[in-house]
Amino acid sequence: MERAATAAFANAIIGRIVNEIEKKYMIWRGLPRQSEELIRCLNTLALGMNDELVKCGGTPRTAVARAYGQEMRVLTQDIEDCLERFLHRVLSLIVSWALGRAMEDLFALMEQPNQVMLIAIVGFGGSGNTTLARAVYNSVADGAFSLCAWISIDLLEKSDHLGILTDIQLQLLPRVPFSLPALKDYLKLKEKRSIFKDRSIVLLTTTFHSIANKCTNHSPQEISPSRSEMPFGYVCNMKTLSNEDSQKVSLPWRCSPELVYGFATLLDKCDGHPLAFSCVASLLSCQDEPTGKFCMELCRNLGSFLTWDGTDEPNFSRLRGVLFDSFIGLPDHFVRTCMIYLGIFLVDNVLKRNVKIRRWCAEGYARSDPDEFSEQMVANRYFNFLVDRNIIQPVAPSSSSSVKMCRIHGLLHAFVLHKSVSKKFITMVDVERHGAVRHLVVRHSNTTNSGKTLRMDVSRARSLTFFGTGGCAISDFLKYKLIRVIDLEACSDLHDHHLEEICKLWNLRYLSLGPNISAIPKEIAKLKLLETLDISKTTVNVLPWVVIGLRRLVHLLGRFTLHVPGSKDREKLRKYLVRSTLETLAGFVAGRSPGLLQLMPHMKTLNKVKIWISYMEMAFIMLPEFVLLLNGLSVLCLSPARVTQGLISELSQMNCLLYLKVTADQADHFVIHTGAFQSLGKLHFVVCQSNFTLLEVQDGALPHLVSLQLLCSSLAGLPNFKIKHLESLKEVFLPSGDESKKHPNTPNILII
Repeated sequence: MERAATAAFANAIIGRIVNEIEKKYMIWRGLPRQSEELIRCLNTLALGMNDELVKCGGTPRTAVARAYGQEMRVLTQDIEDCLERFLHRVLSLIVSWALGRAMEDLFALMEQPNQVMLIAIVGFGGSGNTTLARAVYNSVADGAFSLCAWISIDLLEKSDHLGILTDIQLQLLPRVPFSLPALKDYLKLKEKRSIFKDRSIVLLTTTFHSIANKCTNHSPQEISPSRSEMPFGYVCNMKTLSNEDSQKVSLPWRCSPELVYGFATLLDKCDGHPLAFSCVASLLSCQDEPTGKFCMELCRNLGSFLTWDGTDEPNFSRLRGVLFDSFIGLPDHFVRTCMIYLGIFLVDNVLKRNVKIRRWCAEGYARSDPDEFSEQMVANRYFNFLVDRNIIQPVAPSSSSSVKMCRIHGLLHAFVLHKSVSKKFITMVDVERHGAVRHLVVRHSNTTNSGKTLRMDVSRARSLTFFGTGGCAISDFLKYKLIRVIDLEACSDLHDHHLEEICKLWNLRYLSLGPNISAIPKEIAKLKLLETLDISKTTVNVLPWVVIGLRRLVHLLGRFTLHVPGSKDREKLRKYLVRSTLETLAGFVAGRSPGLLQLMPHMKTLNKVKIWISYMEMAFIMLPEFVLLLNGLSVLCLSPARVTQGLISELSQMNCLLYLKVTADQADHFVIHTGAFQSLGKLHFVVCQSNFTLLEVQDGALPHLVSLQLLCSSLAGLPNFKIKHLESLKEVFLPSGDESKKHPNTPNILII
């Protein structure tokens, strides 16, 4: 009897379980097909939205277009949310591994007793800005803060202050029509006079440094890649993932040494970008047996996964959208051109601000109305756009008005390189290419790809850039008939005889030469349009005087002496210098003969000079006249054998000087007197002498000094060195940080 009852009960229960399993099986069996359909719809919607975005350009969209775009955006997000539930995602791993320390830092800031605090989280798209803010928001929404609101500005109908307040009330009082008095009354009931009173904290996420700095009352010229305290809050820059965390995100399972070895190639290319490794993890999870060989192949073809004109791999759709938005969001076509121009350079190269600006100007990409801004100003503005949007990132923290050394993120480099090559904007010499070439890049030319160079039509090429051996690409420079830029700084097989042909390129605007060049021929005078001549990497010691006479030359870089012409040619040179456009002379060696020092007063546009002084007596004879005639200089670099009180007193009379760098073997104890260097913003001293007693700065001196660097092998002491009265100081490089820590501005300190 009991056995029959048990069997009947089991049959009834098991029957129901089997029916439920069959239903679930039918649902799960259709998931692959349904997922593929959703992915296709998602890609179609994304492409449609991008087409609309490109079509509208910078013009305002109609109300119908805005409503359509909003519906498409919501539908796209719904599809993404649906896919998130079923596809393998690793975002939760990123939050737990990569954002844990960042959340701890934010919580530490929020515990401070400030009544009102704004924390701006800055980072390139996909870096986890919003993920971090959402994680912090969710953790405090039911805790210390009884009233919380989450606002997405891009989803608001009106993004002004009324739109924000309307969205706040909608979250706090969902059934009450918007009314500012009603919102205030509700907040009073919650013992809050306003949303920005008592313990109010605002978390802001943005990809723009300028927005974060403005919201926190931080000077817009100061861009620092580390967290900095501001008067109204904090700016927190998102950090990239470490190699260890990147591997945990992408390879959460146990891996073979072969897979780890192949995956290492992706570490450098993705460069710690969280969303990139999330996409990589999704793609690897779709492989039955992911291998290191597959990872290396993915690394080689990564650029095609990042652009809409490449593969339609669904696992990279979100990352493609982020990169596309960053590209199309730049102000105009010329800025976007300058961005993809960065694909010319190696991913691990440090980008020098001045080099990129000079090349953009020489290429003609810094376009502007001649009555408004110079090409130099326009190019500077373009560079600032890219820094502000985290497309290029400072190599080291700086409080100066401009970032000098940058690098491009590895992921972005893969994006711009593929885009520029696919659009035939850049041609790599190791890629088979027929037809006209715009920008030719040669990386270690060999016998195989030298033949490809010979088959290319380079007559209309605008730039030529070398890394390593040049091969056949430098065998005949005359075939580059319209060339504007030649960068041979890293070319290892360039020699003096090649300059004969280069001097015949009438359209050349920018010329940079490499270490095997020992002499500059007089025929360089034929380059009538040359704007930049960089011989800083060469062994050239003496320049022919005709170089100084080039009418269009703006920047002359190197370390050289000038071959002084005879009396007949000297008068001709003086006439040339009156019409000279030279702005940067960095730099020349001043010896026993006055030479170039006597000619410099004729250069009316000169504003940056670097001088190596090899004979101090001549320096003291010429320096007073030099200071008097070139009082308008803004940048001066000096390398005397000894720094003396007399030298400093003469230099302090240069009222327009903004940057002064002095490098010397020895230095006397000297005093910077009251009223000296009224405009100086950056002061750098490099002294090789041991037991240097340093300097004394009196009250009233250096009123606008922002950056102070004192580098020497050892200091005898700091008895008279006080910097507390330097009210504008924000950056200090010292052998000891004791004095810097007492400064009221709490400047950034680098202890040498």
